[in-house]
Amino acid sequence: MPDAEHKAAAWQSLTEANGLGIEEIVEIGYGFNRMEQADLLAGFTEKFFSQLPEIWARHDGLLRVVLGKLLFPYSAASPELLERVDTFLATPDLDPALARVVIEGRDTTDKALRSRALPE
Repeated sequence: MPDAEHKAAAWQSLTEANGLGIEEIVEIGYGFNRMEQADLLAGFTEKFFSQLPEIWARHDGLLRVVLGKLLFPYSAASPELLERVDTFLATPDLDPALARVVIEGRDTTDKALRSRALPE
């Protein structure tokens, strides 16, 4: 549902992910992170960067990779987001696998911004 209350509930379900199977997480994630609802997702960008290390530490294997990709703030694509990613990646002792997920999100964001800049 495209409203703030449902976005907050989806974020909580995904970040806690207690008892959810991977299929449920993917479905919630796709419903949560929708580009056309960027205005409702703006407040989650900083939450992503502040909570991702904790989410990463609580989960293992594929689940944490999926969560990292589903929660990445693609809808906030901007030069400022790229700067925020770079700041996050400068964190000392960052888990290399966590860094990779964030770098992949950064690459997707960078491609989107370059694509937007092409002449029509």
